Amino acid sequence: VDFIWNAKFYFKILSYVFFVNVVLVLGVKHYFKDNKQIKTLLTIITLNTYSYVAHCVMGMREVTYIGHLTVRRLAAVGVIVIIALILAYLVRYIWKPQKGFIRYAIAVVTIGYLLFAGCRPDYWIAKYNVTPRDTGRDVDIYYLVNDLSLDAKPVVYEYLTNEYTGEDKEELLETYRDRIEREGDEYFENKNKS
Repeated sequence: VDFIWNAKFYFKILSYVFFVNVVLVLGVKHYFKDNKQIKTLLTIITLNTYSYVAHCVMGMREVTYIGHLTVRRLAAVGVIVIIALILAYLVRYIWKPQKGFIRYAIAVVTIGYLLFAGCRPDYWIAKYNVTPRDTGRDVDIYYLVNDLSLDAKPVVYEYLTNEYTGEDKEELLETYRDRIEREGDEYFENKNKS
């Protein structure tokens, strides 16, 4: 449980430090005359923010390896990547100021969101969570059946029918079939025909 708390803590700290870092760099670049000492100091501060990025990456790696991957955790990884890309551009902006930093940040956030939404995250989360690992953890079948969207249905349905051995297998299969029919999907119907 401590590693989950640490991952959350470092993610919150990263968010605050990132925001302060961007405001500091933009403010200093706007209100002070350029000189090498200020540029060096701003670069050191920005590169130091990467230590928080590293802490977050390691924390998320540990949480998803020992625990389960969830939509929130996958979104946090996406946000960490976006922050790292914006920080890289911020270092470039410190040494070669150009108009368009805000435009770049908006583009990175927009593309990141579209990639996240378009890659069917629930499918990949289900695939990751049913893959056997040597951590000794069990698959959280109730999370897969009840909380993930129907994007994950090929993985969840295959796992329920072929690999899951719990006593409540038939009940879970029936619950999942009802959910698929209720939410109106063709996957289950096509699977039964073949």
